[in-house]
Amino acid sequence: MDHTSSSDHELKSTRLTLALTADGSHTLFDSQTGEHYHSLGGAVTESSHVFILMGLQPVLATNFIFHVYEIGMGTGLNALLTCIEATKSSKHVHYHTCELFPISETLAHQLNYPQLLDHPQAQHHFRAIHNTEWDGKPYRINNHFVISKHRCSLHEMKFAEQQLRLVYFDAFSSGSQPELWSPEVFKNIANWLLPGGVLVTYSTAGKVKKALRASGFVVGRHPGAAGKREMLKAIKS
Repeated sequence: MDHTSSSDHELKSTRLTLALTADGSHTLFDSQTGEHYHSLGGAVTESSHVFILMGLQPVLATNFIFHVYEIGMGTGLNALLTCIEATKSSKHVHYHTCELFPISETLAHQLNYPQLLDHPQAQHHFRAIHNTEWDGKPYRINNHFVISKHRCSLHEMKFAEQQLRLVYFDAFSSGSQPELWSPEVFKNIANWLLPGGVLVTYSTAGKVKKALRASGFVVGRHPGAAGKREMLKAIKS
């Protein structure tokens, strides 16, 4: 796949502005979609709850090595949190992510997540995550975390059947990009997940729950975070 060009970065940067959320962590505002990348109630708070506490930690507890797929790398916060958690637990994660318009390294380095997280290698890991190429190849960040970044849309991603153990569904909202939350998308993800595989998302929209159930998931609502009452955790049946 093509690497991000300087013109791509310039186009993306004109759409994005830094914003501060309630827990002191940064997010980005995208003027094209009119949405922030995270809840203004707290970027780190939301990601830590939805993707790490509800998604990653239960999978880490019962698996030594596995594949994770994040839809929409965005700021790289979920990747950084996953890297730190895998390292703390001495488990092994191969992290796959897709992004059609990656943010620039310059903008990524302005984000304050490493300063807020209690880990001595957070800054090093965050820079390494953003500095790796968008060519789909695996890059080792440390002994416990490998990342493969794909510069493509969700619809262009391919995995082997039953390759994935965990999916972070962190796209823009279903109101902004409804085509990303369709039954067809979730059916593909279900095929890629192992039996009992997990999908977590901040969204609780009725059409999202319906699409997940139609795709073979058992859907549960759980307490949300950062000002959101609920979130969804779906298990492949």
